[in-house]
Amino acid sequence: MVVRNLNSLIAVAHIRRASNPRGLPREKIISIENSQPFGYGSYLFAHNGVITIPNEMADLLGGWKPKIRGLNDSEVYFWHMVKELSEGRSLPQALKNFQKNLLRVWEESRGKHPDKDRPYIGLNMIFSDGEKLYAYCKYDEERDGKVKSLCYKDQPALQMSYILDSEKLIVVSEKTNVEDYWKPLRSGQLLTGQIVNGKMRVHIEEV
Repeated sequence: MVVRNLNSLIAVAHIRRASNPRGLPREKIISIENSQPFGYGSYLFAHNGVITIPNEMADLLGGWKPKIRGLNDSEVYFWHMVKELSEGRSLPQALKNFQKNLLRVWEESRGKHPDKDRPYIGLNMIFSDGEKLYAYCKYDEERDGKVKSLCYKDQPALQMSYILDSEKLIVVSEKTNVEDYWKPLRSGQLLTGQIVNGKMRVHIEEV
């Protein structure tokens, strides 16, 4: 599908190989319900990575669990963000809580998963609440930092990149050309972009 017209200040697109930590048949995970970005109200979310224990994490969602439509592990991550925000927390705090719970549940359930050796492979995500665009980069630098990016093989594969000027902000999983001045978004960094007085403003913090 090609988008010819766009009438929005924020757009999120997502193309990647489908993750499949449950080991399901391919036809089960390739569908509209499993396609990103995921949305709810004004929220949009796209994730590059794998949550290796999605069933256990889904069980923590309480009343939000029935909202899950597909079998995509990334959707579980999304609903955790929505749940945290609905309870009045900021996105940085939502990310911290998700990681804390993910590590705790992994320690409790790892014996059930002898074929897995970690709770996630990358928590990289892009999120929007309709007003701001957030981009979070998080991966195991020791284990995954030596793997190089697909396009130019000049940066870690899971290190994100962005372009910023007064009129626009573009955030990608990895840079798509060498002509533009791409800046790195490194593991542990959360970028927040917002239009202020007609100009794009960005804040980066460690999470």
